[in-house]
Amino acid sequence: MKKHIKAWLHVAWVFLIVTPIASAQDADLDPRDIVDLNPFEVSARQDVGYRATNTITATRIGAAIYDVPVMISVITEDFRNDLNLNTKDEIVRYTAGAQGSEQFFPGTNETIIRGFPAFTIQDGVTIAFGLPMDNAERVEIIKGPTGTFFGQTRPGGIVNIVSKRPQFMDATRVRLSYGSYDDKRGYIDTQGTSEVAGGTLAHRLVFSRVDRKEFSDFAFEDKVVVAPSLSWSPGHRFRITTSYQWYNSHQRANRGSTLNPQRLEDFQNPPDAVVDYFMAEEGIANRDDAIEFVQDRWRLDIGPVWQEDILAATGELPFRGTSGVIPDHLVPGNARNYNPSGPGSTAKYNQHLFNTFIDLVPFDGVTLRYRFFLQDMNTDEHFPATSWHGQGTHTLRALWLVRNQKTNVHFVDGLYEHETNFLRSRFLVGYQRTASRFRQASEGIDNSRIPEQTLEDGTVVDANTLFAEFDPLRYEQFDFRTARVGHQPKSVGTPNWTNAYFAQYSGHMFEDRLRVMAGIRYEQPHRRRTGTSHSLGFNYEFIPGFSFFAGTSEAWQSNGPNVFLAGGNAQILPSDNFVDNMPDEQGSSVDVGIKANWMDGQLSGTLTFYNVQRSNIRNQNTQRTQDDPRNNDGDPTTNVILYDISGAEETEGMELEFMWTTRDQRYQAVFSGSYMWKSGVNENPAFTGRDLEILLDRRLGRTPKFIANFWNKYTFGEGALENLSLGAGFRYQTSSIVAHANPLFQTDVDSQFVVDALIGYKVDWVRNVDTSINLSIQNALNTDWESNGGAPMMPFSALLSVTFSY
Repeated sequence: MKKHIKAWLHVAWVFLIVTPIASAQDADLDPRDIVDLNPFEVSARQDVGYRATNTITATRIGAAIYDVPVMISVITEDFRNDLNLNTKDEIVRYTAGAQGSEQFFPGTNETIIRGFPAFTIQDGVTIAFGLPMDNAERVEIIKGPTGTFFGQTRPGGIVNIVSKRPQFMDATRVRLSYGSYDDKRGYIDTQGTSEVAGGTLAHRLVFSRVDRKEFSDFAFEDKVVVAPSLSWSPGHRFRITTSYQWYNSHQRANRGSTLNPQRLEDFQNPPDAVVDYFMAEEGIANRDDAIEFVQDRWRLDIGPVWQEDILAATGELPFRGTSGVIPDHLVPGNARNYNPSGPGSTAKYNQHLFNTFIDLVPFDGVTLRYRFFLQDMNTDEHFPATSWHGQGTHTLRALWLVRNQKTNVHFVDGLYEHETNFLRSRFLVGYQRTASRFRQASEGIDNSRIPEQTLEDGTVVDANTLFAEFDPLRYEQFDFRTARVGHQPKSVGTPNWTNAYFAQYSGHMFEDRLRVMAGIRYEQPHRRRTGTSHSLGFNYEFIPGFSFFAGTSEAWQSNGPNVFLAGGNAQILPSDNFVDNMPDEQGSSVDVGIKANWMDGQLSGTLTFYNVQRSNIRNQNTQRTQDDPRNNDGDPTTNVILYDISGAEETEGMELEFMWTTRDQRYQAVFSGSYMWKSGVNENPAFTGRDLEILLDRRLGRTPKFIANFWNKYTFGEGALENLSLGAGFRYQTSSIVAHANPLFQTDVDSQFVVDALIGYKVDWVRNVDTSINLSIQNALNTDWESNGGAPMMPFSALLSVTFSY
């Protein structure tokens, strides 16, 4: 099917090239209309409640979602506010085929889309760490590779946070919130206009403060966001916009996913009781054969099989140890609150973002843009972690990581719009230069500074024992900040830069029934091989309000070296076969489906069938890393991690998203669902034999087979219940695993069904001030559920918000 799709796409592309183009017609420009004239942006003023009509991420210029031949999900501010979606992970909860990972890896900006890691960006630029939603106008999720506009990406898609900018209007919104676990929030968004230097100056200020605890032990967040912006325009031909965002956060999260060392020890040396049990049950005469039999069983699915076998052989049920959700009967008190990170874990993020846009319309039909972006991001994290050693055991270690990343980006874009009697065309060309420097330092650790721990049986263990044999079910959570002895010198990051050139064409013909889009990008990274990616697709409206679409696109990413020097004194050996630049990772995607924009947009949505492939993936070679002498010499400063290139991974499935909004907006419903019937590894040279068979038979991590999400809200328009809003919805997904790369380990996430609810009411307390009161409830049924990283997620919680708009 993919070959036929690509063939038709290329036919459509050739048709466009040979289409004659006549002279351009003058556009009707209204010099008073400043907001909607800029083709390089979209405005939230075009959104209707939960429904967004336009996108900027998929094409780099404002375009109707209905016209773009890719799967696009837009999370509007109204939807976020109603459901109390305040983090990147929460944003994707009602999106088909997307899974978050922020709970498992706090501070990271990775999202899983269609089974593959996807970057989360802000205003089209990759952000190192930390993405606050407080200054977000909307969030756009694009499925499939986006290499044409964003360079080195992954094939699943991309998440773009579109920041608030001045809208050339006078408006203020103030929101005060208080909720479960002493969750306190304050938010101000105010903007206005004035006449300055012969033009209109629009200004906007967003301020947010969050101070909240969490259900997990020791967890909290204290966050401040300040985001002023200015935009000045003397008319429709010129505009300059500048913005600044300061984000400061101090938090302690539940990193979840505890590993039970007993399980690992049992795998390497199966207990005699288990071996004897299977010699009798299976009639195995040779003890070595019985040991191999047991290990083969536990390779297949070491979590539940190991647990069941220990129970059968000994009559005692061991703790599985593959999830942050600790069973109640194993840990005193409320096990859901258990936080394996302990009281010493903390993370501080400090971010400065500067953006400047200059838009110029030298003559009708041509728009030029220059953009300068600057990011300065600092993080300071310390937390306990388990690490893989050559002996095949996990030992606890404390990590202090201090990072700094500075990035500056220069964009130059040019858009030419051309119209004839039967064809409307838009040509976009651009150049981008990105320069960055990344520096990192760790901190020395002195285990002797950690207090001794007393077990329930009275045994006293010192810090070395604690770190070497850490088991969260035996040892109390401890504050290891006393072990901190000072930062090592920060590594001197080598400046990296990338030059990129891109072009895109979009055309509308046959009375806008056929819409074609094609793009290409050439990228030249510093000290790396160059790469090219393309996209191609079309929409055809076969009946009013419904169109057939198909698209194909690709992505690539530089892999870098095949060895990581994990220890400070590690040396590269000839046997490493060190390659400065391994073969580039490749990704591709094909989508075929139907889009709807029916009854003036009351029903809008997309149904798509997709296939995504990813090859040349840089993976850790677990066996080589285990066996390497440098990892078995007892000196952690000489440790290395070795990598190789895998064959390929692939996902295939279907996704459906639709939205129903009545004309009076009293009723709104959102549904998203996905069925991923194919998800797996096609090849991985790091494993052989039985391990490889298990790996090839296992789904990719964080890829539930079925996902279904539904939310709806109704606002009464008359009678005693006038202006009362009631909303409810659910999120369902089947079971999945967290990681699939190593056949020996599997962290499972059970299937889950979570219900959310909303009660809202608008009142007229003050003249000309719209006042609304919302009670947002997450996990209304208090279901035990986990993030896709295996960490326990929020129990029943409520947030009461009062919003004043004028």
